[in-house]
Amino acid sequence: MNKSPSLTPPEVMDFCANPECASEIMDGQIAVRHGKDLYCKLSCVAKSIGAVTITAGGQKKYGVSGFLAPDGKFYDCGYGKHRELAMKLVAQYGVFFDGDSNKVPNFIKFGCSTLAGPEGDSACHCFMWDEPTPEQVNWLTANLDELTGNQRRRILADLDLYDIEIPERRNS
Repeated sequence: MNKSPSLTPPEVMDFCANPECASEIMDGQIAVRHGKDLYCKLSCVAKSIGAVTITAGGQKKYGVSGFLAPDGKFYDCGYGKHRELAMKLVAQYGVFFDGDSNKVPNFIKFGCSTLAGPEGDSACHCFMWDEPTPEQVNWLTANLDELTGNQRRRILADLDLYDIEIPERRNS
């Protein structure tokens, strides 16, 4: 049996459902179906559903996680890694510590999950147990916009207890 290629051009079966493309989809062409729609290629599906290309790990991080020391230096740590960092800081700063990383004297603790958005989530928090030092207030003033909404509201409420006002701004 001798099969020779057909001389008739392939028939147009459909058009790409991505309105920005709308390319012809020919009989025999490999295409992508999503629901009832047919697309000429995967990138057209992605574009039509709003998917975007990102660099993994390059997403904007909201909030801060770590400890603000009495000298105004911020020590960053991953979510859930506070106890380990607290042990190092109390030794470095000579602070008595009962082992509760939420209550490190003279430090302000911040926590925030990596999945939090601009307002934060139930894992976003901060604990201030003592009146902040002028250096801590300076850091808070300079970095207020780095906090999630949850963290910012809590810090402003705690500062209010000590009659400390800092300008509330939001540049992001």
